[in-house]
Amino acid sequence: MINNESKISLTFTEGGETLVRKGIYETARVNVINPFKDNEVFKLIEPMKVIQPAVYATSQRSVTLSNEFIQMALEQPKLPEDTNYHWWIRTPLGKASLVWKKMSKEQKIEFHVALYVQSQNGSDYSYEII
Repeated sequence: MINNESKISLTFTEGGETLVRKGIYETARVNVINPFKDNEVFKLIEPMKVIQPAVYATSQRSVTLSNEFIQMALEQPKLPEDTNYHWWIRTPLGKASLVWKKMSKEQKIEFHVALYVQSQNGSDYSYEII
C-alpha cells in the first residue's frame, strides 16, 4: 500500500566490477651473464609472476528512493518546454504517456524505477515498496 511515508528500497547491478580480494604478485629476476666482458652479470627484465590472481565480483548498489520519487512516478509525464512533440512521443516516457491512464500505480512505479536503473547504467534490479 502506498501512503505519504512510503519509500522504495532498490538494489541493482552496476556495469562494472569490484575488487573482492587483491592478488599476490612476485617479481621474477632474470639475470644475464655477459661472457664478452669479464662475465659481467646484469639485470635484463623484472616481469611480475602471479602467485594468486585477484578476484572480482559484480558491483551492486542499494538505494532508498524517497516519497517524492513515488509522487513523481504517479504523475502523468508532460511534454518538456521547447521540445518537439513528435520527437518526444518516440521516447519511452512519451510512449508511456499515451497509455498512462490505463496503467496501475504499481506499473507506473515499475516504469520509473526501470528508467532510473537504466540512467545509472544498471541492470538486474529488484525493488520493494516499504
